[in-house]
Amino acid sequence: MDRHLRKALGAALGLVIALSGVAQAHTVVFPTDISAHRSPTGTVEKGTVVRIYGRLTSPKRACYVNSPIQLIRVGVGVVARTRTDGQGRYQFFRRVWRTSRWRVRFPGKVLYAVHPHSHTCAASSAELRITVA
Repeated sequence: MDRHLRKALGAALGLVIALSGVAQAHTVVFPTDISAHRSPTGTVEKGTVVRIYGRLTSPKRACYVNSPIQLIRVGVGVVARTRTDGQGRYQFFRRVWRTSRWRVRFPGKVLYAVHPHSHTCAASSAELRITVA
């Protein structure tokens, strides 16, 4: 085999090996953050309807669009569920009878999970207190 043919075959073999590498397995977890606010603010009377609202944010749009949000009354458990809108906003309306702590929770979300690749959104939560006179 002549020298030029060996060089050409060696270069072709190197190119085939370099371009046919196996895709790298990876795990990506996108961070999220959730806010919680209420209206009206301050101390409220028994039986007042309170709006609990906020926004789920993340650098990855798929993490905050149409994502599940839970409203938890601390000491009781999940009392309501909803989904975020296209901007990550959510809201709940609750009639309150006693002072209590509340938590809103985004439990996380799987975006893509085909072994060995995994893309998920991290869970996040926020708390607030509603004081009833």
